[in-house]
Amino acid sequence: MRKTPIILILPLLFMALIACNNMNKSKMKLEYPVAQKDSVSDNYFGTIVQDPYRWLEDDNSEQTAAWVDAENAVTNKYLDAIPFREDMRKRLETLWNYPKFGTPFKKGDYWYFYKNDGMQAQYVIYQMDSIGGEPRVFLDPNSFSEDGTVSLANLSFSEDGNYAAYSISRGGSDWNEVFVYDVVNKKLLDDHINWVKFSGMSWLGNGFYYGRFPEPVEGELIKGQNTNQQLFYHQVGTSQDKDIAVYSDPKNPSRMYYVGASKDETILFMGGEDPNFKGNALYFKKIKENLPKNDLSGLITIDDSYEFEFGLTSAQY
Repeated sequence: MRKTPIILILPLLFMALIACNNMNKSKMKLEYPVAQKDSVSDNYFGTIVQDPYRWLEDDNSEQTAAWVDAENAVTNKYLDAIPFREDMRKRLETLWNYPKFGTPFKKGDYWYFYKNDGMQAQYVIYQMDSIGGEPRVFLDPNSFSEDGTVSLANLSFSEDGNYAAYSISRGGSDWNEVFVYDVVNKKLLDDHINWVKFSGMSWLGNGFYYGRFPEPVEGELIKGQNTNQQLFYHQVGTSQDKDIAVYSDPKNPSRMYYVGASKDETILFMGGEDPNFKGNALYFKKIKENLPKNDLSGLITIDDSYEFEFGLTSAQY
């Protein structure tokens, strides 16, 4: 939602780079912390490759934390010494501090829009009974945490507008948690979904599809590999352990899938992405009345060669 004209920022950044470079040459000598070097190497098909800084891959170690703190101290000392830093901050605030609005959209009986008063860290979602009606706060991501480290990742409404599923990210992590809000009764439900990553929430009826990964082992939350994703269907009002896995691809653990219904909920689409190939896959099936929402059998393949890029996302179904 936040768009700042690049043409306004580039001159400031250019001037800052010149000034900082001159200041670095004439006034300040940076003293970086000495990083420990270990005698670690790998043999790749007869070629020895040294990897002396592999210890930094352990993001949970006290040694890594100490090194990061030392690097931050060098950075902050340098930035604090820039004489025009406060002037630049004030100038940027002047450029950015104005109300910003998103395009209104209708879900169910209500209209919604995103708005930022000026310097808010995150846009606030407002609800109206009609276009031009009195807006009221529907969801304020700035209230998720006092220190501002929890952000809104996704927001998705059911087709009838009765429910809204939204996901949050803690500390900038790709891991998301999903919550469900009852729009009609204006209350947050007990639904709480964990271990969601690189996925939105695609509604069908009173539930939605989402992609998740296996719960990471202790100590691997950040650095663990993203493999063996599965698609699940969540029924509103139930706990996550009741969610049913609707699709997985154990033969291709690196692939990720997404699924969503057409606007009239008559066709179901499923797409696949593979980081090892340039392209994706696309499937569909017609949705029959009374068919269980977790039944993805009978998918018809449009293409699964991973040689084409369809450019279709769940938000476009």
